Amino acid sequence: MQQSTCKYPDLNHNLLEQFNKREEDAFCFVYEHFYNELYYFASKLFLDNTVLPYDVLQDIFLNVLENKKQFESFDLLKSYLYLSIRNRWKNEHKHTVAAQRYTAQSFDEKEDNILSNIFESETLAILYNHLKLLPPECAKVMRLSLEGHKNPEIAEILSISINTVYAQKQKALTVLRNKLSKDMFVILLFSLFLHGE
Repeated sequence: MQQSTCKYPDLNHNLLEQFNKREEDAFCFVYEHFYNELYYFASKLFLDNTVLPYDVLQDIFLNVLENKKQFESFDLLKSYLYLSIRNRWKNEHKHTVAAQRYTAQSFDEKEDNILSNIFESETLAILYNHLKLLPPECAKVMRLSLEGHKNPEIAEILSISINTVYAQKQKALTVLRNKLSKDMFVILLFSLFLHGE
């Protein structure tokens, strides 16, 4: 996604008012603010579908833009967006259940994991946000790692040696250790361990 050109530093009441009026800059900022966590959540739900998470988010935000629904807080807006993604997944599931050969049990299991997926999505959004604190090359390596690429794959994608991948990860961890809370740093290490150490 392109770098934001919006003028807002953070979520606030003034921004909410402008978003409810569907002013372009406000809508742009909110879209980019929530994008990472919503994309990750959608990608977890639509993992076995032909529907692309990007398309789901585009449709949902387009619907918000067109329906002029008013939101009393950003928490309510975020809940609405999560619920919209979940409902879109349920509708897609109903249409593809025969082709995908889902069982009632697999559907129920995925429903049970909704809250877990939301927590994981928001956690990763925090980690992605902190990647902005890193030098560009370190950030590229860490982003690919969090996306599930193993070290040899990262080296190939970025056309660097695997030793450089290790070095960039170590450099990134040194910076992030001082920026993240202890719990978030542990989550980061666990994510890296799962994805290709």
